[in-house]
Amino acid sequence: MKKNLVLIIISFVIVVLLSIFVFSQSTEEILSKFPIFKDLYQNTSLTITSINGIAEISINGTSYGETPLTLQELKEGQYEVTLKRTTTSEKETFYKEHSFAVDLYQNTESVINIEIGPDDSLAGYIIYYTPSPNTSANEGFMTITSNQIDATILIDDETMGRTPLDLAKVTEGEYKIKLSKKGYETVEIPIIIRQGFNLNINAQLLAIPTNLSKQTAPDVSE
Repeated sequence: MKKNLVLIIISFVIVVLLSIFVFSQSTEEILSKFPIFKDLYQNTSLTITSINGIAEISINGTSYGETPLTLQELKEGQYEVTLKRTTTSEKETFYKEHSFAVDLYQNTESVINIEIGPDDSLAGYIIYYTPSPNTSANEGFMTITSNQIDATILIDDETMGRTPLDLAKVTEGEYKIKLSKKGYETVEIPIIIRQGFNLNINAQLLAIPTNLSKQTAPDVSE
């Protein structure tokens, strides 16, 4: 009799604890605890690289070492990524710290691929997905912005318009984006359009340095 009573009490405690656990979390949070569903809810990733250099990484105020870096199994939410170029000399004080905001959603991959130049100059791109539930089957959306207005946009070498540009009903699949503008270096971005998502692309075009040595010297003989 006493043994049965102990089992009843233990069972009751377990039921109470499970009830608290279930009602304090969302369905997705509960499913993500089980191995069979884990990959469905924890495969969100963020890759951070810096072209032609190394940068220190801080995400939401916490240090994450240096580039290159890939983080996986991230939770949904907005992340603030701060990059500071690593220098070899204390005299190199012309590199500024830059922060970027990216939204991460389940089952998506986000990329920050940036070169930090002197002062405020940047080159590269940032891409991330946001939900777009109004898309049709096998179609997604695309939003393209740039630090330079009226940059020409080519998708698989076909001119599509100029920045900023919103494109709806883009067929799912892989594409190559090119952004160009006179006086600036061209940026090439490999992308994947996914159904139900808007792909956000932010390109940073770097001004081509003027080579003063090739300029014709003014005639001052007169």
